[in-house]
This record gives sequence, structure tokens and C-alpha cells, in this order.
Amino acid sequence: MTLTTAMNPALAFGSRSLPRPRPSRPRTSRPQRTLTPADAAELALPATVTWMPDEERARPKTAPANSDLLNQELYDVALFRQPHRYPRQKNIQGLYFFTGARKHIWHESQLEAQVMRWLDMREDIVALSAQPVRIDFADGTSHTPDLLTLHSDHRQVLRDVKPEKYVPKFQEQFAKTRAFCEHVGFHYELHHELPRQVDVNLSWIAGFKHHGYRPPPEAISRTVDALRQPLPLHDAARLLAPEDLARGRSGLFHLIWTGLLGLDLTTPISDRTFVERLLP
Repeated sequence: MTLTTAMNPALAFGSRSLPRPRPSRPRTSRPQRTLTPADAAELALPATVTWMPDEERARPKTAPANSDLLNQELYDVALFRQPHRYPRQKNIQGLYFFTGARKHIWHESQLEAQVMRWLDMREDIVALSAQPVRIDFADGTSHTPDLLTLHSDHRQVLRDVKPEKYVPKFQEQFAKTRAFCEHVGFHYELHHELPRQVDVNLSWIAGFKHHGYRPPPEAISRTVDALRQPLPLHDAARLLAPEDLARGRSGLFHLIWTGLLGLDLTTPISDRTFVERLLP
């Protein structure tokens, strides 16, 4: 009896049809030079800013970098840089529902989603935009920051998100962006990864941000009054919902998300974790 094996289609026309592996070359990322504030301002200014209004058939708008930009509502514009997708893409793109702005915000990576989740819980942000503008610096370079946020106290904060290991590679760009922000009147912040345990806890608590988890007003008042001294999570949840411990835990995590209560995010959450009230 003769045994036959099906031919591999990739080998049907000889080895030339197979892609040859290319030798990998180590990537070298040389840190950019460290700029003084004066040097950064000299390279950055005068600058111009271009953005895309969030309107149908809109055309890009360009303006010089000055304090008039604060009145352009750049926290409510369309994506200036459109996302790209390609095979074997490592960064995970998507949409994050930002509760303060009450809308979905596009993120280019999971790190950006992590930073948005952190800002959503910790900051009082009422509007924001991703990839809001392109800044054209005086030295001929350009930069598109990752986020622009509007806070309830009217601060506008331009933000860059970058893995910590890549910060030295882009420090010149960050310095010019900071000089631009100081000239215009924006605040500027640079974000990188959260500690692993903080991110795990934050992801868990974010699962209870929906207003449907909010306890009744009388239950909130009773619990907040009792938390003049910190209590274990189990006791606080039982106090919040005496007849339904699961509902009490859910309501407790919702109140932690909204900033009424707090706990230590740097350690694993358990029934023994102490909960405290953050507002007087």
C-alpha cells in the first residue's frame, strides 16, 4: 500500500515562493537633548496651530499660537490625525466612554485608555478631545498632542501620553510643547504607565461607574456619616445595603469612582480594605 501526503501549497512552485526571513537589526533610540526653558521657547516659538472642526465637510483651520486659542474650544474638535490600522498591529485602538464629557473618546493605545480612565476618576473634566491639534514649531518640526481637557475650573490642559521608556527619546519635543503651552496659557502634563496594582484596581472600580449602581440618597447619607472613621470594605458595604451585601459592594465602588469615598489603590482590594470618606 502506498501512502501519499498532500503537498503544501506554499511549496508547490519551489522555495522561491516563500518569503525569506530578513535579519533583524537592533533598534537604537538615542535620547534627545535636554533643553532649558529658554532654548525650548526659542525652538518652539513663534508657532502655528492647525485643527479640524467637528462639523460635516469642515476644512482645517490654522491660527498663530497665542492666548486667542483658549477661546477656540479646541477641546471639542474632530481627530486631527486619523488612526491607521495595519497587519500585526501591537497598539490596541478603540473608544473609551468618558463619564465627565458624556461621550466616547477615541484612544490610540491601551496606555491612552488607561490614562483616560485615571483622569475620568481623579479629575473633574467636563470636555476633552483626542489628537486635537497639530503644532508647527518655529524650528520646522511639528507635534500632535494626545489629549486636551477642559476642567470645571476652566483650566485647559494639553496632555501627552508616552511609555516611560520612550520619554528620553522625545524629551526635546515635550520641552517645546511645554514652552508652547506656557506661551498660549494651556497647562501641560506628560503621562506614562500607572503602577500595575493601581491599574488593576482602577479597572475594577471603573466597572461600577454607571449611575445605575448609585445607592439611594438616604443610604449614602447614612454611610458617609458613619465613615467619620475608616471602616473595612465589608462593614461599609453592609452599612450601605444591610439586606444585600452584593448591592452594597457595588454601590460602594460607585461612590469610590465618583470621589465621595476613597481607598488605597496601591494594594489589592479585599473585604479588609479600609474605606474612608473624602469629602468633609
